[in-house]
Amino acid sequence: MKPFTADQPTGSHKELWPTQSVKDQTIAFINHVYKYCYKSYKNESEKYEKKYDCLYFVITAIGFAVTILIGLQKILEAHIGPLGDLFITCSIFILPSVSSVLLLLMNQKGFKKKLELREEARIYSKYLINEAKIRFGASTSDEEYQEIYKWLNTEIKKLQESQAKGYMAVHNVSEKTNG
Repeated sequence: MKPFTADQPTGSHKELWPTQSVKDQTIAFINHVYKYCYKSYKNESEKYEKKYDCLYFVITAIGFAVTILIGLQKILEAHIGPLGDLFITCSIFILPSVSSVLLLLMNQKGFKKKLELREEARIYSKYLINEAKIRFGASTSDEEYQEIYKWLNTEIKKLQESQAKGYMAVHNVSEKTNG
């Protein structure tokens, strides 16, 4: 997605704010929401998705490895000797424990819930940006541009408050299970 432009001045949003027209301030704010909200939520969503997928893959691989080790233990018991048999038996008991610890970590850290929260925020912030652009395109007066600015500011504030509450709820749940 390219930044929204309508012959806007260059430079920092805050530096130019006092000298910008209401129209230019609205354009700058829409770009600000894209750059600092949408992209942030998108990056966080991708980060949690990668963590969740990685842990899920490791847990699945461990389960598969245990199944293979059980099969190999029976097939190779005559060839591996007592030390090899002991190694496989220990692995069969240790690997599920590692898998359980990873599953506990994954649930306690709330990776899936954080992924869901950030993905919801990414989708909603994208909607807000698109809606603001549509409203901007239909506007012709400073009052209409100012209404878009106020509306977008209010919606972003609601989104950020919702994200903070959801994020803290995930952490409070994990703290209660720890303490």
